[in-house]
Amino acid sequence: MWSLLLLACRPVPVPASAPASVPASVPASVPVPVPVPASVQPPAVRSDALYFALVDRFADARADPPGTVEPGDPQGWHGGDLEGVLAHLDHLDALGVGGLWLSPISAARTEPLDTWGAYHGYWVEELGAIEPRFGDRQVLAALSSALHDRGMVLYLDMVYNHVGYDAPLVEAHPDWFHGLGDIVDWDDPVQRITHDVHGLPDLAQERGEVYAYLLEQTLPWLELASPDGLRIDAVGHLPEGFLRSLRADLRAVSPGVRLLGEVFEGNPAALAARAAADELDEVFDFPLMYAIQDAICGQGPMGRIAAALAVADYGGAAPVTLLDNHDTPRILSVCGGEVERVTTALAWQLSARGTPSVTWGTEVGLSGGAEPDNRADMRWAPDGSAEPHPLGDALRQLLALRGRWPALQRGDTRVLYLSPDQLVVARTEGPGGVLIYGGRTEIASVRWPGSTADERLQPTPAISLQALQAVPARRGGRVRLEVTFAGLPALPEGAIRRAVGASPALGGWDPGAGPPLVNDQLILEVDDGSVLELRLGVAGAGGDFTWESRPSNRILLVTSDEISLNGGAPGCGPDCAPAIDGVARITWE
Repeated sequence: MWSLLLLACRPVPVPASAPASVPASVPASVPVPVPVPASVQPPAVRSDALYFALVDRFADARADPPGTVEPGDPQGWHGGDLEGVLAHLDHLDALGVGGLWLSPISAARTEPLDTWGAYHGYWVEELGAIEPRFGDRQVLAALSSALHDRGMVLYLDMVYNHVGYDAPLVEAHPDWFHGLGDIVDWDDPVQRITHDVHGLPDLAQERGEVYAYLLEQTLPWLELASPDGLRIDAVGHLPEGFLRSLRADLRAVSPGVRLLGEVFEGNPAALAARAAADELDEVFDFPLMYAIQDAICGQGPMGRIAAALAVADYGGAAPVTLLDNHDTPRILSVCGGEVERVTTALAWQLSARGTPSVTWGTEVGLSGGAEPDNRADMRWAPDGSAEPHPLGDALRQLLALRGRWPALQRGDTRVLYLSPDQLVVARTEGPGGVLIYGGRTEIASVRWPGSTADERLQPTPAISLQALQAVPARRGGRVRLEVTFAGLPALPEGAIRRAVGASPALGGWDPGAGPPLVNDQLILEVDDGSVLELRLGVAGAGGDFTWESRPSNRILLVTSDEISLNGGAPGCGPDCAPAIDGVARITWE
């Protein structure tokens, strides 16, 4: 599946030193980590990727009391624990990830609700205490020390929006909860904040005593585990400002702690607005997840990926990329079980800006659609290593490459070429960088005038990554964009045709805020290198709005860069308006 082409003799720069893998000293009650086979050793240079482990489904390293686990029941407890995570840190080393995100380990409801299991830990009862099924304070401290000794980071999952069904806190402090019943209208911004998510009692974080309680329950985790970050569950259901205040108070105790928000939102403008309101350090990049799934697993245009990658951050929050998680179908299922497509999707994700997040079991080919099928157990071989799978090989290769090529972790993103079936992106840092190119039509070669090509890695025929030892400087500056739309139908009397899209200049997908077309022409001032995703619509005289009928959004690259594909003429692709002397023009059918 993999081919490595050495196109020049210049070696790719590697940092002089790399994080060492140092075994931690752990209590006698904790199993010694399982040794990794000699064929799967820790990488010389670690990537920045986070590995997400749902604790109950990752690894079971201690005996469970009779009757407390039901490994054959997909909604039951399977016995995974913190000792199991600690015993398999060498596996994370071998993969090349840079950190671990644990699902909630707070004391939580353990009984199912009807047919729904509690094994996931999100039905919290006592936020500041450890769930006994997962372990104790000593094991968590040992796990934290072992991770940090290896140069890896730790993220803990915190649930502030609600407590579990029938949690004692509801009876002890009923006034701490909104008590308004379930969310009925998920588009209602008030209901989303003040009503119950699927019946889970909704905490009133705006009350001073509730805020004080949640802060008080969080501080012990900082002292015990020294987490580098906290993953915040269900941010979209918390009142704006709560996390901003909490972040300030937590940083007074632990200055470096980062808040990673789960804002389940595919609209980049809405995601950025929420991240900015709470001053989040990081947010999950759902727009890129949906784009990769659509373009690689489906038949969507490659421009979907280009438009997502062109967003450097969300309201100041750094993106944490993902292809799936415990609440979504597994990427292998989204791609119809096609390993090659998943490998291509991983290559796009792991070459993107931001910090990658990888879901447990991706490396052994776990699949599944809806819960609980998407939450299967990690598969271990008898010797304690992960079961072999082509995706494990691919993941190790890609993570090693990300660790070895600094531009993939820290570089700027430049989209260079765009067509419905092909995409070329550069990640640049200083004088060097990496080209990422591919699509449904294979690209055999890319020539970027002013750059010097080096090592090339081809994970699948659909994508290549090529190191560059020199890259042309970005011209930058503003560009006057003139888009003429040909063949549009006549408008009804009093109607206005608008261009609405993801960027603020196009209204952030707000139909009323998109700029109007004048004589079937859109004129905007944009940055050189912009990627615009938009759709036309008609605002009627009566206030109604009708979107144009198209299988996908219109996506346009505006750039002064030019490249040559497969030895052809220089350009930036059919879905590009070339910027010449500060002006870019294109006619769209």
